[in-house]
Amino acid sequence: MSWNNVSSPIAANQYGWFRYNYDQNRLEFINDETKTVAQTWDIPADQWERIPSKREYCENILRQYDRHATAQKQTN
Repeated sequence: MSWNNVSSPIAANQYGWFRYNYDQNRLEFINDETKTVAQTWDIPADQWERIPSKREYCENILRQYDRHATAQKQTN
């Protein structure tokens, strides 16, 4: 795989970071510990480029994940 067509890190948390993979037309979350792709979102490159704040977009994903994880803990 070519690493020339991926963005620099966009947003991060304690578990990993986001990058956009232009070869695969997808947003990727990279696990910080394993350095592997943990989750992907298929977003065509032209749509990705039209997102006004890519960092905010990724941070919103992190917030949604945190809310879901918190709700899961409360139900257990």
